[in-house]
Amino acid sequence: MSSGLARYQNEVAESHAEIKSDVPECRSLVGAWREMRSVWKRQQMAPGYQFDTPLPPGAGLPGNAGKQEPDELGSSIADQAIHER
Repeated sequence: MSSGLARYQNEVAESHAEIKSDVPECRSLVGAWREMRSVWKRQQMAPGYQFDTPLPPGAGLPGNAGKQEPDELGSSIADQAIHER
């Protein structure tokens, strides 16, 4: 095995461990098809419906894997925009 490939494998494993708490739980193939079918049925009744995969609490917050804390920077920008109107 070349040193480049071994390094790549280590980086992938590290990246996986880092984002594991930010991604939704894995589904089975049958579970995924059931979910798609339920979304399709709902879209037949409400064409504007869009499905958004729910993420674990705290997903996407840097350094807060698994913790649900408000994003101070994001909320402060939103608050400023509201007050400027």
